[in-house]
Amino acid sequence: MKRILALSLAGFCFLPLVARASICRPASPAEYLVFSRGDLQYESSDFQGLTGAGSKVTMKDFNIHRSPPASGCPSLIAGSDVSLVDGSIQGGGVHSGGHIRLRRVSVQGELKALGGVSSIDSNTTGSLKAQSSSVESLVSTSRFFVNQSRRFSEMPAKAYSSSSNNINFEAEPSGMSVFQISAERLAQNSIIRLRGSALSWIVINVLGSNASIRAQDIRLEGGIGFGRVLFNFVNETDLDITASGEIHYGIPATILAPLAATQFWNGLISGGLYIGSLNLASTVQVLHAGTASNP
Repeated sequence: MKRILALSLAGFCFLPLVARASICRPASPAEYLVFSRGDLQYESSDFQGLTGAGSKVTMKDFNIHRSPPASGCPSLIAGSDVSLVDGSIQGGGVHSGGHIRLRRVSVQGELKALGGVSSIDSNTTGSLKAQSSSVESLVSTSRFFVNQSRRFSEMPAKAYSSSSNNINFEAEPSGMSVFQISAERLAQNSIIRLRGSALSWIVINVLGSNASIRAQDIRLEGGIGFGRVLFNFVNETDLDITASGEIHYGIPATILAPLAATQFWNGLISGGLYIGSLNLASTVQVLHAGTASNP
């Protein structure tokens, strides 16, 4: 099974956290690896962290793995109905503001749903509870990502350089370096170089419409880690992502596009994925690239 790989906005003013309490509290934005403000639909994919959606979730041939497991906490939280077929939920259960439907699914945790639970040929290690789940925080989490995107877009930007079919973002040796580029200009380059030290942070604000990252060679240079790069698609309503980056890490950055209806095909992200909606995604992987301190 191929997977979507997502890394939280680690270090970008919020850090991925791990809930270890025996009684789970509402998830904070910092804990999500993947978050869709609307629907989340995909097939043949894998999310390596807490996943959330403000509306319905539909998955087939999938895996969601919250690691390390958070005792009593979910791995998947949805504001509306959840429909899962042929897959597994590990490290936690499923909480839904609607109805949960399972078919040939393994869940390591509790199932909580305001609209009840129906299960066919499935295995659950936790209890099934047809009761209200803790999904109220989804509204504030959705608002948080919109506000974060706007805040990054208002930061002063420094210049980038380009040559031939390359575009270069050179960060300061330490601290956060912010760049601004149009969606059209970003798409014109087949090689994107992200250069900085292990103490650098890079934020790239992408402006304009019809943004995409399509089969581009995205390179990290100078020691900067993929947990320290953020593409912020400001006010974008349509985002297209296809296989980019290199074979081991794919796109070595977090993607923040909280207003974008996103299509993601045959790709890998070593970072977080925070979007308006995720539709028609297939063979996608989102991995957690680790944690880091704030700049």
